[in-house]
Amino acid sequence: MTKIVWNRKVLGRLLSKLAIPEDKSGCWLWEGSVYSNGYGKFSIGNKIVYPHRVVYTIFIGEIPDRKLVCHSCDNRLCCNPTHLWAGTHEDNMLDMVKKNRAWYISLYREDNYNSKLTERDIPKIRRMLACSYSQRNIGKVFGVSKTTIGYIKQGKTWKQPKRFPRRD
Repeated sequence: MTKIVWNRKVLGRLLSKLAIPEDKSGCWLWEGSVYSNGYGKFSIGNKIVYPHRVVYTIFIGEIPDRKLVCHSCDNRLCCNPTHLWAGTHEDNMLDMVKKNRAWYISLYREDNYNSKLTERDIPKIRRMLACSYSQRNIGKVFGVSKTTIGYIKQGKTWKQPKRFPRRD
């Protein structure tokens, strides 16, 4: 990762591009240039960096090796240091899943518009599998293919919810 070196001039430029609410409890929104991925961009010398990483470095400290600066508020433009935390990519993904922001979770759940199964069907299907019903017959009962039942059996779809450790 790029080490962020800053001074008063950099701090002044950075703060001039932030909309900081009076009460300081809300998001400090980046009003400068933005990457196509929705994160802000800020130049220090000849380097372009994410402004939330600069804010983290200034207000909290150095970013540990192999860590990202994550947003507890889930707002990519936020630079409020009280909303920022250092974590691994895995930590960030677990946080996203815990908050039901993972787009891919809906691919295999009933909120997917293509889904023919519901959450209530899955325990029934698992009981039938445990009683040695064929995947083909189970599929006929629920109006899905034997492959769909096989994916449930293998844990590829409709996985049991994973329990995530608390992050305080």
